[in-house]
Amino acid sequence: MAARTAVRRWLGEIARSYAQVLFGHSPWAGLLLLVATASEPTTFVVGVLSVLEASLLGKALGFDAQLRASGYFGYNPFLVGAGIGHLWAGSWLCLPMVAIASALAVVLTAAVRACLTRHLGLPVLSVPFLIVFWLVAWAAPLLGALPTPSAGDIAPAGLALPAVVTRYLSCLGSLFFVPTVVGGALVALALLVHSRMASLWAVTTFVLVAIGSDFLPAQVSLSGSGGLAANAMLLAIAVAGVWFVPSRWSVLWACAAGIVCGLVTAGIQRPFAALGIPVLFAPFNLVSYAILLAARERTRDARPKSVDFAPGSPEENRDYVLNRRLRFPLSNGLALQLPFRGRWTCTQGVDGEPTHQGPWRHAFDFQVVGEDGEMFVGSPRELTSYHCFRLPVLAAAAGVVVKVETDLPDNPVGKMDLVHNWGNIVVLQHGPGLFSLVAHLARGSVKVKEGQHVGQGEVLGLCGSSGRSPVPHLHFHLQVAPQAGSATLPSAFAAVVRACGPGDMLEISHVPGKGDVCRNLEPSAELARRLGLRPGGHWRLRGASEGAAIEEIDIDIDLYGQTRLRTERATVFCAQTAHLQRTLDATGDRHSLLSLWPAALPTVPFEDNPALGWSDYVPARGLPGRSLLDRLAALILAPAPLRVRYAIHRAGSDLVIEGASLRRDRWGLPLLRTRVVFDGREGPASIELAHGNRTAKASRVAVPALSVVAPLSARSGFADPARNPARNLAAHSSEPTNSN
Repeated sequence: MAARTAVRRWLGEIARSYAQVLFGHSPWAGLLLLVATASEPTTFVVGVLSVLEASLLGKALGFDAQLRASGYFGYNPFLVGAGIGHLWAGSWLCLPMVAIASALAVVLTAAVRACLTRHLGLPVLSVPFLIVFWLVAWAAPLLGALPTPSAGDIAPAGLALPAVVTRYLSCLGSLFFVPTVVGGALVALALLVHSRMASLWAVTTFVLVAIGSDFLPAQVSLSGSGGLAANAMLLAIAVAGVWFVPSRWSVLWACAAGIVCGLVTAGIQRPFAALGIPVLFAPFNLVSYAILLAARERTRDARPKSVDFAPGSPEENRDYVLNRRLRFPLSNGLALQLPFRGRWTCTQGVDGEPTHQGPWRHAFDFQVVGEDGEMFVGSPRELTSYHCFRLPVLAAAAGVVVKVETDLPDNPVGKMDLVHNWGNIVVLQHGPGLFSLVAHLARGSVKVKEGQHVGQGEVLGLCGSSGRSPVPHLHFHLQVAPQAGSATLPSAFAAVVRACGPGDMLEISHVPGKGDVCRNLEPSAELARRLGLRPGGHWRLRGASEGAAIEEIDIDIDLYGQTRLRTERATVFCAQTAHLQRTLDATGDRHSLLSLWPAALPTVPFEDNPALGWSDYVPARGLPGRSLLDRLAALILAPAPLRVRYAIHRAGSDLVIEGASLRRDRWGLPLLRTRVVFDGREGPASIELAHGNRTAKASRVAVPALSVVAPLSARSGFADPARNPARNLAAHSSEPTNSN
């Protein structure tokens, strides 16, 4: 069993090292690329030996275990070994050169990472490969090593292919130093397995380069590992979907980058030839760094949007951003809570008549409506008859008080002060150009002073009827400046409970409309203790299949303040407040038991209310039970996220959270069903997820009371956060984990 695990780990690391060259992380794509190099036996053998040497050296030097497993330290040594094996296969110095050069590539990868990634936030790309290979190119003639003639662009016997197809496949193969049609066809298949978008961009770029070749100098090579086509294809894939979220703007940037790449390639051909070194991937690296640095000077990260998270394939990057926009649609980056306690009714919303118009369109008026549908009890002519009169008004978010007015009188019912439209107010500043205003407060009721810092939910004053207010009500809006009457900004409230028929519905982000009855969450301390994640906690989960392995799950907090659930195979990032817990992101092996968490518990409100329901979005990609037809369709169409409705109830002493997707199958059943049971002990007792005709389940295994569980850092090779805090940034850094 141990030998089988070790072989699987080595094979996975080798495959991912190959996949990194095409900005991938799929071991299946990597295995196809490994097979592609077998069309040249020497290139195949020295490439594998280089990656194995890199893995052993990286482990001996104490480099991060997860980075090594991802192929991060292996792809540059692979390129070095494959390049040497391709060009100097006939020399007896081939293997000694590969051994020395691969070791140097590992050290340079770590050095370049320390300089460029940690200090400048730039990816390593293939800089270590270029440095080492150029050194070898200079040293080889002095040692008597002569290049071996290449096999060239040879199509398989009996197979007639158009010339442009042959050139395209041989160009793809040259990225792995196997410039043959067979090798290129396997590389093309691996690229398709990795990303259909990347495949389309590679083909399109090659065609455009071939069309534009008539306008280029004759000495500019179009094919080969140092040709314009290879550099332009890599650049198109990286710019259009790896470093930027795929969009028409990222494609436009990729087109511009390709033109610049052609200029750079033409410009460096002669000086590089004079130096006696090949161009290789130098144009790609130079243009890539220029684009990444230039993009940082934009005042707004849009058009295209940078990939400022752990990157994946272009499809994964696009789906990730779309899912985030669905799940976290808060405007202005500010999580606002409703500025009151209990249930209030929105009586005038955005673009409401008669006052929420023009510059003041993004505003809300709230009042309390009784069970009889009236806003008052007793005489409607008395201020004190209104339910909302002199109820507390709260800070919607933490901020600094910048303006207060508290001495204006409350109007008699039906009268308005048209001179002082806003009446008594409190204005808070939450950030540059971001202010909130509560208006029409009761006379003398303001509890805060200018310059005072207030927290979210702190009482600012009492609801009144001052200013342009014929009846007591509360006015709220966000605005661009501290002065009352400034132009309003779009706003949405977070974690709003809205009355919905017989029950309540939790809205993660809600813009109240006229007639909406809403309130804030009312958390239970007991429920937060049972359902929340305790930093320092440790669980053990076992799969449902017989003989399934046990996964150890540790809980900690990263440098961003996010709670993390970690196993050796995957990591889930969560955010917790006193009101609810939300899953933010998940990375790692999708077959890990921890991968069930984002679908089963994307949102967990800490309110003990069986009438409360909520919904969230679950990415369809990666769910168990996807049919072959679904997987083939995903190569053409992006699977839309599933909207899942959740509810919580008690089953004896257990708490059960169940979910069912709104999308149904052909029999009318929910496409996705989830069930999580909490029995009072730490962590979930069981997690069950059914998608289609397949079910995945995990159950908690008791941690032996007398055993000492080794920390995850000791088991998996994670760096101690206290000793290496930079490692904790890797999961959400802007550094692409891919190669070139």
